[in-house]
Amino acid sequence: KIEREGDKFDPAWCLLKFPHTEEHKWEFVTYRGKDPNKFKGTVVQEAKTELRKVPAGEFDAVKVVSTMPILFESEILTNWTHWYASGVGLVQADNMVLKSFKRGKE
Repeated sequence: KIEREGDKFDPAWCLLKFPHTEEHKWEFVTYRGKDPNKFKGTVVQEAKTELRKVPAGEFDAVKVVSTMPILFESEILTNWTHWYASGVGLVQADNMVLKSFKRGKE
C-alpha cells in the first residue's frame, strides 16, 4: 500500500503487475486520505527491462509510467516514471534514486 505524508491511498494504487516480462496497461482510481478529490489515471508497464545506474549499483529494471491529469487553471497531464528491479523493488522514481541495497539471507 502507498502512503504520502501519512495519508493512505484507498483503494490501493497498483504500481506494478506480474509477470513483469509482459507489457501491461491499466487504469486506476483512488483517493488520498480524507481528500474528497479522486486520483484517476492510467499506468503503462513496459515488457523489456533497461539498465538503470543509481548510487546503489546497476540494475535491470522495468519502466512503469503513471499518467494523471492535474487541474490548476487548466488541465495538465502529469507523468510519474519509476523503475523496479526483480529481487530489489523500486530503484528509481523521477528525482529519487536507491542509494544503497543489501540482499537479505536466502
